[in-house]
Amino acid sequence: LGYPSFKEIIMTNVQDKNIDLQNKAAEDLVYDSMPYSHVTIDRIAAVAKIFGIKAQDVSSAKVLEIGCTTGAILIPQAIHHPKSRFVGIDISDEQTKIAEGQIKELGLKNIEIKTSSISDLLGKADKFDYIICHDVISSVSEKERSDIFDLCKSSLTPNGIAYISYNTKPGWNMIRGIREMMLYHSAGFADPEEKLAQTGLLLQFMTENAGGANPENPYTQIFLQEVQQIQADTSGSLLYDYLTRVNHQFYFHEFASEAKKHNLQYVGDLSLPSMYVKNLPPKAASKLAEINDIVRSEQYMDFITNRRFRSSLLCGDKVGLNRNVTNDSIKDLYFSGYVLPAKPISEVDIDDESEISFSYNNPNLNFHTSYPADR
Repeated sequence: LGYPSFKEIIMTNVQDKNIDLQNKAAEDLVYDSMPYSHVTIDRIAAVAKIFGIKAQDVSSAKVLEIGCTTGAILIPQAIHHPKSRFVGIDISDEQTKIAEGQIKELGLKNIEIKTSSISDLLGKADKFDYIICHDVISSVSEKERSDIFDLCKSSLTPNGIAYISYNTKPGWNMIRGIREMMLYHSAGFADPEEKLAQTGLLLQFMTENAGGANPENPYTQIFLQEVQQIQADTSGSLLYDYLTRVNHQFYFHEFASEAKKHNLQYVGDLSLPSMYVKNLPPKAASKLAEINDIVRSEQYMDFITNRRFRSSLLCGDKVGLNRNVTNDSIKDLYFSGYVLPAKPISEVDIDDESEISFSYNNPNLNFHTSYPADR
């Protein structure tokens, strides 16, 4: 499949299932680390503002990332916000060494990456305005999941925001069988390289023979589509989900309930469009609009869309939220998106204060602005 770094991922399956992920075997693993343009304190702060939270200004914030790997999410933000303070923790000494090398090479003084477990920080950590935990909570033990919630509660400032992303059901219900098939087959091989090779051969065999005498059945189509996505995913994150020893999926209401047990409340999703019921078919939108419970409403939206991944924002349960979004809620924010000017780009001066028209995705969705680009 072309993912040599996933030798380490398969190594986690060789370990005894009762071994905690904080042991030496896990500490030595090195995974691919990538920056994600949407996982930023700027965007987290914007969503918090929309729902009435006065989050700390991102230009002078204290930020913690849990499971920072080699620092790909934090380092770009440390460059962008030189007066903010960034701290990342990871249990892998190999990964933190890579991060430290990058920080030294860039000459950054406002970021620290250290080898530490989640439990090491409980009751000892400083207070942070933003906590980031990207794609971690689904791949750790039940105790560590509880520790993540505890750390968020104990280490957030009064108006602090925690971002936690995780795998969700019902989306994973449909494809869990593919993961179990891959784990079953690879368990018969002791050598990690052989496990990886055999997993690729299995997917090839299944792709060529899926459905048996009825290759057009719905399951076959789902399977083939998923394998195509795994093979097209250059980051390898999908393959990680399939081969890592732990892959815990939440229903959204389960995640929200667990957060509540730890005195945290759901603020919103980092992807705002996913919260907007009117993006659903009209009948569904009309029904869900009658539900005066955001957790229930979004859970039904997940059922309808077969959602498999979420990026949730949490805050302390004493923080007041405002779900009545108005123009005032967004007047100080900027719009960002993949837009094209109505005229050919060669004819557009984006620094001009005259009105310019843009389209988003298709010609039927248009907007206009006279706001120059240099402001």
